[in-house]
Amino acid sequence: MGLGNFLYHWMWAASGRDGGLQRAVLRRSESDPWVSVFPAVADLLIDRRDVRLTDQRATAPMSNFGEDFTEDELATFVRERLLTAPLFADVAERVLASDQTDELVVHVRRGSYYQYPDLAQRYGMDTPSYVRLAVDQAAAERTIPSIRVLSNDLTWCRESLGWLASFSPVVHFGGAGTSAAEDFRDLAVARRLVLSNSTYSYWAGYVSNVLHEGNNNSEVWAPLFHMRGGRDWRSRHLDPTWRVVAELPNGWEDPDLSRDASVHSIL
Repeated sequence: MGLGNFLYHWMWAASGRDGGLQRAVLRRSESDPWVSVFPAVADLLIDRRDVRLTDQRATAPMSNFGEDFTEDELATFVRERLLTAPLFADVAERVLASDQTDELVVHVRRGSYYQYPDLAQRYGMDTPSYVRLAVDQAAAERTIPSIRVLSNDLTWCRESLGWLASFSPVVHFGGAGTSAAEDFRDLAVARRLVLSNSTYSYWAGYVSNVLHEGNNNSEVWAPLFHMRGGRDWRSRHLDPTWRVVAELPNGWEDPDLSRDASVHSIL
């Protein structure tokens, strides 16, 4: 599990408490670094030794937009639990700078999605084709003064997305920060975003919409594809006001990955 998954669980607990319910999320060692980044979520956690035999357990992902949480619950959680973090101490200046530069920020999720065959089979997609289509749509609406690519595999991005220079005279690979938390902040403050099929990315989009007071929802692009192997390959995490790329000319399959026939038949 990563940041995006943790945030859905923490929001579930926070919104429940706001409604008078006694909700808590089991503390996991993997989430501790992120609790340090967002200290306002700490009171939502419970240690396993403190869970009573009679406590009800909930195991659902709690991640379906408009079903598991409302837009208001999301905005409240973002304002009270995330934007209060030291990470966002200078957020007003960063948002203003983003508006002034009008930079398009592209997030590319690589890392474990492609390091492990089982995850590649589930999450792998034709990222270059998706990014090209989304950026082309953004460019058709207005000029793109600069593009910034944020990713956990910038080497791959430089090798595979060099053509972004045809859309903008300035292309940066990487941000000013050196951590996943700083990349998350840099994604979140951007007005114009191209997201990946990642809950980390979705949450950056959510926070961006709150920071820009709902005035940039139509400037956030996201792929409809999320993962294979479940009941539905379509993402149910997306804000319906985002610009959703529903299909690619040659399908979502990553041409660099071999798929079995059953996977091809799904997409």
